[in-house]
Amino acid sequence: SERMMAQSVREGRPFSLVMADLDYFKQINDRFGHVAGDRLLREVGGLLQANSRDGDVLCRWGGEEFLLLLDHCEAEEAERVAEALRRQLVGREFPLAGRTQRITMSMGVTSYRPGDTLQAMVERADKALYIAKDSGRNRVQAGV
Repeated sequence: SERMMAQSVREGRPFSLVMADLDYFKQINDRFGHVAGDRLLREVGGLLQANSRDGDVLCRWGGEEFLLLLDHCEAEEAERVAEALRRQLVGREFPLAGRTQRITMSMGVTSYRPGDTLQAMVERADKALYIAKDSGRNRVQAGV
């Protein structure tokens, strides 16, 4: 949250965030229904949370995206954290309507710059996420 970011900045710690989105989620919703789609999002959220670092904060954002706040985390480490999370999903099968479905995730990463607001960071991470999706999906894109 903004309080977490403000405290990090005040204490001179690096702060980063990751915007993550399931690839082709609309097709999953259309094919299996919104209830199954929402269950999948909760399962993915649990997996991301379980594989996040202690102290990181994960939240759903805009319905189907996830926002991960990374305190004590510089840009390069944030990319490594995102890539490790992305790899956790690759190849994993999730149950959907009596069958299994493999999913992938695209992620945009950015780090605090002097004068940033949380909103500015979210917008940068969102742009990076768009680039990740636009250039093939299933990848991590650093902030632009």
